Order: sequence, then C-alpha cells, then structure tokens
Amino acid sequence: MEIYADEQSGGIYELRNNKKAENYGLEVELRKSLSFTKVPVLRNITLYGNFTALSAYVTPMKVNYNALDPDNSLKVTPVEEISKREKRPQTGASNYIVNAGVYYDAKPASVSLVYNYITNRMFRPDIAYQFSLFERPLETLDAQVAIRFYKRRGEIKLNVSNILNRASLVYQNRYDDSEINSNKKAPSTKELFYKSGHDVINYEAKPGRTYSTTISYRF
Repeated sequence: MEIYADEQSGGIYELRNNKKAENYGLEVELRKSLSFTKVPVLRNITLYGNFTALSAYVTPMKVNYNALDPDNSLKVTPVEEISKREKRPQTGASNYIVNAGVYYDAKPASVSLVYNYITNRMFRPDIAYQFSLFERPLETLDAQVAIRFYKRRGEIKLNVSNILNRASLVYQNRYDDSEINSNKKAPSTKELFYKSGHDVINYEAKPGRTYSTTISYRF
C-alpha cells in the first residue's frame, strides 16, 4: 500500500493498494580487523562496510467503485484499473544504500567514524509517475569517542551526528513542456535524482549537527 497524490482533487492524498510489487536485492557486508599487521596503531583499527542494491517494480492500481453491474443497475461492482508497471522501489525504499566506517580501539578509549548514504526514494507516488514527490534522504557522517574507566565498568561516550551538516529534501522533478507532452518512456532512476536549482523543493529539513554525551556504569 502507498499514499498517492489524488490528481483530481489537488493537494489531497489517498491510501491505495497496489496490484503487485516485486523486489530483488543483494546485500554485501564486509568487516576486517587490521590486528594481523602487528603494526602499532594500525592493529587497533577495524574497517567495515555494507552495500545494498535493490531492483524493484511496482504495478499501481486504482479501484473504481462507480462501475455498475450490467445485469443489475442497483449493484456496484468494483473494477480494478491497473496501470503500467514502474521500475522503482516502494515508498520508503531505495535502489542503493551504503554504510561504511572505521573503528579504532586503544583501551581504554575508542573512536569510530560512520558514513551513511541512501539514494533518492519514492515519497508520494502520482499516477503520472514523473510528477511524483521524491525524497533525497540525509547523507550523514557520525563520530563517537568512548572512554572506559574503573575496570571497564564505567563509560563516557561523546557523539557528534551529521558532521557534514546535510539536509534532507522532498522534491518534484521539473520538466520542459516538450518532455511532458512527449511519449518518452518513464524517467530512469538517474534522471529522477535531485538537480539543485532546477527541481522544485516541496519540503526541506535541516537537523544540523547534534552533540550528545552519555555516561553509564555497570554494577
């Protein structure tokens, strides 16, 4: 199910049950400690990364409840109006997700740096696919410093989130009249990426950098 823009009412959204969704994915995760090097500093480092690729298809559907039964004028027969299959993930999912990080542990202190990137994803689909609202999620770089004390029972964590100070966007692609009126096939994932200064921003969120401190103790 997805929340669609209602093209007839304008500015109103409705929950619709798609006919079908197909998802094919691949996830790869790697983690490697450099302790085997026996080299000071390097041996305390661990590298890790995760990559997810998703190839997905959605077949939109709208149910017409105004169709009358030809054999009984008093009976309403719901009719499924199935649209052309779209090559895209469902709302909230992305084609590609990348997570990578480096962890340094030199007891009693440790430092970690984590990077997260998610490609644009569907936010609010429209029956006319190219007029849908898309989301460019937050691209983040987070860091943490942890210090353990009193036989490792106590711990102080210093966290910094969104070091790159990125913003997340909900936007609509802008097309020339010639593109809208042409019979070209649905735009590709690359064509749907946000183009600064060209596409229309529907909503922008700037959480800014976040700093936090946590102190814990295990009895």
